[in-house]
Amino acid sequence: MPLFLKKFYFILRHNPSRFFLVILLFFSSCGHEEENQNAFALEKEGRNAEALYIYTEILLADADNFFANKHAGMILSKSNESYLSALSHLEKARNINNTDNEVTLYLFELYLRSGNKKKTRKILKTTAKTAFNTILQQTHECVFGDLTKAKTAIKELEKTITADPLLVKIIAHCKNRTDLK
Repeated sequence: MPLFLKKFYFILRHNPSRFFLVILLFFSSCGHEEENQNAFALEKEGRNAEALYIYTEILLADADNFFANKHAGMILSKSNESYLSALSHLEKARNINNTDNEVTLYLFELYLRSGNKKKTRKILKTTAKTAFNTILQQTHECVFGDLTKAKTAIKELEKTITADPLLVKIIAHCKNRTDLK
């Protein structure tokens, strides 16, 4: 008999309550896939309040659920009143998976919105070897740099604007500087 089966049998025989607790925890952590997909479908239909409710329910059961944190943060980031909650969810998602570019872009936009130079620089350092770092670098320069560098950055950014609404929104932060209007 393999060793893992012997250990499994030993645990089952000598402490059945622990065994059932482990099984219960395993199945409860696996059960959010369908809920995430249902919430995502609602989000795609534009029913953000309902989707946010489901994501919140998922997070009550599993606070480290990457998908629920990411999408709750993305929904909340659309409101100026909820951007701190959005930051909380997106930062948690980034701590779980720091390679997700969409989370990084949303965080960068929220840090720009709040004027947080330190956090935007931190994102720039962590994304230094990625494809979209140039856009983030130019936007950071435009928002926080001097007027001459900002005008040059705007010209470069306008060349790279894509159909991605978030990138357009990030670039809009640059154009909205009072001394560049």
